[in-house]
Amino acid sequence: MTHRLFRWIYVLFSGVHLSASILLPVVPLFCKTVLGVGPVGYGAIAAAGGLGAALGAMSVPAISAMIGRQWLVRVVVIGTTVALAAGAMASSVVGGASAIALFWACTAAFQVASVSLLQHLAPREILGRVSSCLALFSSGIGPVGAIIGTTLAVQCGLRAPFFASTALMASIGAVALFRMRWGRHRAR
Repeated sequence: MTHRLFRWIYVLFSGVHLSASILLPVVPLFCKTVLGVGPVGYGAIAAAGGLGAALGAMSVPAISAMIGRQWLVRVVVIGTTVALAAGAMASSVVGGASAIALFWACTAAFQVASVSLLQHLAPREILGRVSSCLALFSSGIGPVGAIIGTTLAVQCGLRAPFFASTALMASIGAVALFRMRWGRHRAR
């Protein structure tokens, strides 16, 4: 794709997916070891994440109508950064569950908002290619994140993947806020 905004959205999308895939392999062990929960407690934390994702995805139309898709993309990237920082510092089940719920709410909202934005901006005749590129970027980054997350957890401890994801999302947030130019292709 040669369209500058498409490239920025691909970068953001890949970064958000990388951030999530850094955490996925270590969250169960983090919950067991750091938060001290058993299988039922982990199930409750995972359910909180699922509920957060559902609420985040369902809230996109209302929030997007108020602030616009481009600002929604920026806000949820910042919200994801806050959730990751809270997760990195969590020491209780409630704190961990809240951070995970916020993380998945923001991640789901980001995915819905960014895909919707791409669909709005892409000409109909290339929409399939745009979607295929997005799928490639989001799926292809997963194994890389898993390797990074497990390596960080083994070498630096179970909080390290959270801190790394927080730093990654802060960088992505800076890109979303300061580098992306919507230009004449403003999304409604």
